[in-house]
Amino acid sequence: MLGEAAIQYANTVFADLQALHTDLKILKGGGMGNIRIGCMPSQANSFLARVISRLKQEAPRINIAVIEDTSDNLLKQLENDQIDLTIARIPQGWPQENLVFEELGDEKIELAVRADHPMKNVPEVSFRDLLDFTWIVQPEPAPLRAIYNQCFREAQLPLPRSNVETASTLLTASLLQSSDTITLLPNSLILFYAQLGLMSRLAITIRARLSLFGLIYRQDRIATPPVELAKVALRTEGLLI
Repeated sequence: MLGEAAIQYANTVFADLQALHTDLKILKGGGMGNIRIGCMPSQANSFLARVISRLKQEAPRINIAVIEDTSDNLLKQLENDQIDLTIARIPQGWPQENLVFEELGDEKIELAVRADHPMKNVPEVSFRDLLDFTWIVQPEPAPLRAIYNQCFREAQLPLPRSNVETASTLLTASLLQSSDTITLLPNSLILFYAQLGLMSRLAITIRARLSLFGLIYRQDRIATPPVELAKVALRTEGLLI
């Protein structure tokens, strides 16, 4: 076991030195280095867009790669050195010993449908009224999937029998626009698509809340200059949420 730990530590140090060498080479060439940022879909269209704009104003030659996915997948990519930091939440029970979490905010969850959905103007709509519709659900163990299960459990109802399982925000928005499907989404995402006329909400209060989301990075990694710049931009824009 000690041997495996030593190998893992050596691999981490080697990866850090290799990344540092790459960034130093880019800096010597007049560039600013690379940054790989992971982000939950609900924060990509607003918060992360502002962060990227700020970064590009402060360091125009910085190269930014964005990976959009659910929190659990983003944390796996963070562990595997596929991203440098992420805007996400830590699922319940997820190992946190090697993670640094800086709180950014929380999100209200609502039911999303297309603007002219047949249930849109029905007074006092309930979960029982929605059982026969097709629901778009995120894969396990995504936090929104847990809230979906909880909503029907609290209503003492079985889960809907017709589901489409996907983590794709674009596919979800397209399905909502072209069908009578229903899904659970953060309010910020619904508002963004509502401004484009692509989405609306149903007037049902969702009591369940997602855990806080924030800036997450590994504490055993050496932060390169681009990563440090990204952290500052994320913290600054986070104060405006």
